[in-house]
Amino acid sequence: INIYLSRYHILRKHLKITGTTLRSRPQKYKADLIARFATDFSESLAKGSIKPVIDSVFALQDIQQAHQRMAANENVGKIILDHSRL
Repeated sequence: INIYLSRYHILRKHLKITGTTLRSRPQKYKADLIARFATDFSESLAKGSIKPVIDSVFALQDIQQAHQRMAANENVGKIILDHSRL
């Protein structure tokens, strides 16, 4: 699903866009979140009606470059480590 939101509509409706990280959350919270995500979205992912945003794919031996990209905050989306590209 591609969604376009103009700033006008966001401001007019007083919408709030929030992001978060799960680093500080307890393991049980993360496990429950993953289970709910799988239940709610696995069918849509399988059909291709929603797709993850993938920034880049690195071979496993290029893990240092992948980490540098992430540490420099250069990625927009997921960084994938492909162990089949050895």
